[in-house]
Amino acid sequence: MDYKDVEVLIASGLQTLRSGLYSALKRIGVGRVIEVGTPEEAGFQIRNENFDVIILASEIGETFMGDLVGEIRHGRMGSNPCPIVIMLTNSTEADDIRKIAGCGADAALLTATAINQIGPRFAALALESRRFIVNHNYCGPDRRKKDRDGESSSPDLAVPNPLSAKIKRGGVQQLQRDIKQAAETLNAMKIDRLSLQLRWLVEGILSASKAEPMDGDKMKSQAASLVELCKDLETRTKNWLASPITELIGSLATAAKEIGGAAEKPDLLPLLRAGQKVAQEVKRVLGGDAQSGRPVTG
Repeated sequence: MDYKDVEVLIASGLQTLRSGLYSALKRIGVGRVIEVGTPEEAGFQIRNENFDVIILASEIGETFMGDLVGEIRHGRMGSNPCPIVIMLTNSTEADDIRKIAGCGADAALLTATAINQIGPRFAALALESRRFIVNHNYCGPDRRKKDRDGESSSPDLAVPNPLSAKIKRGGVQQLQRDIKQAAETLNAMKIDRLSLQLRWLVEGILSASKAEPMDGDKMKSQAASLVELCKDLETRTKNWLASPITELIGSLATAAKEIGGAAEKPDLLPLLRAGQKVAQEVKRVLGGDAQSGRPVTG
């Protein structure tokens, strides 16, 4: 396999591990390898470069690097949400492996054997087709068991495999187009899932207000989550220039903040109306097909 066009980032606090991986990658012909030793340097590189493969120690200092992987997958860091991510861990405990898988990594290697295993793992990953699933708190490789009828409960889509593309003649240009399309589609799918979560939160606030006695703590907690959701939704819809979505989200966030700060039973009508308008506008713009990645308008 010809890896001369492949670009790799290595992030680990251990210089000896970084150097060993660098040498191993160069031996198999990887064209460009960047090494960093801190979470801050890793974040800087990811925001400013477009890597095909990112190799991360699961922890650097006190920082769990899986959180950075989640930011990448959810489109909040860098322009490419689907690089291949390999995480290195010292642990074989099931809980630790699940934690790594839960952040959206493609693969995990034991740190002690990573230098020897990185070549074979690259070869295996280059042959894999990739599908991501999207929900409100996870975006990444689909590892679910299928439901009994063979259908999955969360939307999924095929995403490009940069290793596979880079070893094919003429694959580099097509890869950039595929990454752009995947990023747009994943963003649209995230918007759709946020719209569903929005309705769930509004229903939770309504239920808490009807409880006897009123569940003020639940109301405030749900309202705070709704405010954070509005921030994410506003960022994801910033290119909907022909849509009033920004103003609608602003009204919803204001209503949620008022409920969160209410000392007595609040008027929920503004929240219900604002939530309904945002959900309707999302449905209108996406045209009921978030997986197309292309708004009908906006």
